[in-house]
Amino acid sequence: MLVNSKDILVKAKREGYAVPAPNFIDLDSARVFVETAEKWKKPLILPFAQAHESILSLEEASLIGKYLGEKSSMP
Repeated sequence: MLVNSKDILVKAKREGYAVPAPNFIDLDSARVFVETAEKWKKPLILPFAQAHESILSLEEASLIGKYLGEKSSMP
C-alpha cells in the first residue's frame, strides 16, 4: 500500500510509536524489509540513500519501491 509518509508519521506520533526507515540497497534488502513489516503488521518507510547510487540507480530504486509498495498490505 503506497501512502504519504507524513500520514504515517502523524499517526505514529499521535499513537506513540516509531516507524522504521531502513535504507535499502537492492531488491533483496527491500523485499526483506517489506516482508518483515508485513509479518509484524507495522508500517514502514522504505528510503533509498543517494550514497548507494553506485550499487543501484535512482530509477531502479524507484521501481523497486513502487512495486513492493503496491504489493504490500501495510502502509
